[in-house]
Amino acid sequence: MKPFRLQSVLDYRKQIENITQKSLLMCLEQKHLLILKKEEEQKKLQKLYDAFQEATHIGMLITEINLYLECIGCKKNQLQDIRQQLDSLDQKIKKKQKKLVKARQEKKVLEILKKNRGKIEKEKHKHMENVFLDEVANLCFGDRK
Repeated sequence: MKPFRLQSVLDYRKQIENITQKSLLMCLEQKHLLILKKEEEQKKLQKLYDAFQEATHIGMLITEINLYLECIGCKKNQLQDIRQQLDSLDQKIKKKQKKLVKARQEKKVLEILKKNRGKIEKEKHKHMENVFLDEVANLCFGDRK
């Protein structure tokens, strides 16, 4: 049977698929870490709110109030930055998912071509074998007469 002429292209497509898949997994891992960081920062912000509420009941100076408000503002800004990073990462993940789907489709096309080419080769081989067997049968039958 003849070797598949596009085997090197198929191998390349498989490599592209693997690289794209690894890249997507890295982005998903980054997203998971950002989500954990966001949850941690939300807990810190909640603790600041609780401490601020407790301190206001006790009574505090204006400078302490300003300090709490600054800390709360910083935490809100940090959370906003994390949300923006998550949004950006979500867009990146969507692009990588589309790229992975495309890479898999291109690989699948070549695999189908290879499979079909194998079927055609088998059919040709079987046809040639049948022709040969018919010739042998004709030669044997011709000798008997």
